[in-house]
Amino acid sequence: MKKFLMGLMLAGIFAGIFALYAFSNLFLDQHSIHDLLIFVASFACLGFLIGGIYAFDDRSELKIVSSAMARTLIGVGAAATLSFILNWNNDLMTLSGLIGGALGYLGMTWAKYVDF
Repeated sequence: MKKFLMGLMLAGIFAGIFALYAFSNLFLDQHSIHDLLIFVASFACLGFLIGGIYAFDDRSELKIVSSAMARTLIGVGAAATLSFILNWNNDLMTLSGLIGGALGYLGMTWAKYVDF
């Protein structure tokens, strides 16, 4: 259980890093606070997904524990949160949950190509 919580903490750290990245890119532009918060929260969801993959995939250098179920649940949670933030309808929320779960399950197969 302790390793699982450490993996979630790593995913949270990635979410924070992605949110700071989004905030720093938009801080100098003139946007409304509402748009800024939506953009930062969207990047935080993506960061949580990537962090969960890095924490729970055995092909990752940052692996804490290997768990395909944890990656899948984190993917579904991140996608559902993103669809809630963007105020999508139920069909899009379901589709995003399926896509997020699939991306979480695939893990490092696609996440190794994410480059900032």
